Amino acid sequence: MKRFFQLAVMAAAFALCISAPAFAGQPVTTSLQIPFTGTVYIPLDDGSTDAVALSGVVHVLTYFAPEGPPTQPPLRIQINLDQVSGVGDWTGLRYNATGANRVNLPAVPPDPLNLGFNLVPDGPPIQPPDPIIPLDISFNLTFNPDTGALLNVDIESMSVPVP
Repeated sequence: MKRFFQLAVMAAAFALCISAPAFAGQPVTTSLQIPFTGTVYIPLDDGSTDAVALSGVVHVLTYFAPEGPPTQPPLRIQINLDQVSGVGDWTGLRYNATGANRVNLPAVPPDPLNLGFNLVPDGPPIQPPDPIIPLDISFNLTFNPDTGALLNVDIESMSVPVP
């Protein structure tokens, strides 16, 4: 009888493991390194534009805690540009894109995140007129709906605002 009871307890425990989701309510941290490529057009002081083909890496770190304290947002996103740079086709200036953004959200974003970074030319800023240029990047994040893990990051668009 004792052996039958042990088998019944083991069978019940096994059944609970199969039916319960593995990550239900558990915090999930995801870190992705995404290749970054794209071209932006920088307005110059003479009215022309400098096309800059940027390349590098974007590091995206997410922390999803669906059952955390009520004072803490369940989704935290950190996005950093890593060694993103390019050379202007008209001016020959090397531009470095820098910056990091941290976003706290109540839920997985249904729309792309529009974030701002800096684009800085190396050397004296003769052209363009401002040494720090705003760089707007729109990120589309895809999450696993069951676990909250970040699955993919797409760069939907990037641009330099026209003054």
